[in-house]
Parts: sequence; C-alpha cells; structure tokens
Amino acid sequence: MKQMRRDQRQAAHAYACVREVPADQQDEYRIAVDTLGPALLRTGLCAAFSFLQRRANTDAVQRLFKDLANADIPGLTVGDKEKPEVALPERAWQLELEDYMLASRELLLVTHWFKRAIQATFKGD
Repeated sequence: MKQMRRDQRQAAHAYACVREVPADQQDEYRIAVDTLGPALLRTGLCAAFSFLQRRANTDAVQRLFKDLANADIPGLTVGDKEKPEVALPERAWQLELEDYMLASRELLLVTHWFKRAIQATFKGD
C-alpha cells in the first residue's frame, strides 16, 4: 500500500471528521471553519484560537477543536485527557517563532481541507 502525502492525510482527516458532524451542528461548525482561516490570516494563530475559544460553549466548536487537535499539526499535539479548546491555544502560546509559523501554515492548510469537505458533504452548499 502506498503511503499518503501530508496533504492527502489532511484531506482524509478533514473528510472523515466532517462526515461525523451531526445535522444539528452543521451550521455552527461551518461558520467556525469559514471564519477560522480568515481570522488566522488577519490576526495570527493565537488570536484565531482565542476567537474560537469565545464560542467553545457550543458542541460544534468543541467538536472542531477536537478535530483540529487530531489533525497532526506540528507543535499542536494534545493529550487524550486534555480539553482541546484549552490545550490548543496553550500550545500555540508556548511555540517558538519558527514553530509558530509552521503551525500557522499547517493550520491554514488543514482549515482549507475542512472547508472543502464541508462544501462537498453538508447539504445546502
């Protein structure tokens, strides 16, 4: 079996996660994903996570944090017993500059795959 490239793994992960989003959470999940990329570009990694954290009281945003935590983004790994909505921003705040830039770029790529998966999977798009 041929090993998948990183972008193929990211796409497969995004599609697998998006398929599991319940219908009642899809609108909120879509909004969170759609705003994450622009927030990341506009304000940076930590501020984008802070933006998401403000909305982490919803099941959809908590699900997105969990999905991002499992996306294998360098520097943003989360332990099994940690809450992703708390641990991901903490990891981002602790990164050195080069690791911060890498994590930002990788999160932007992962977010792109989540957006594409939503467009292909959710009804109404």
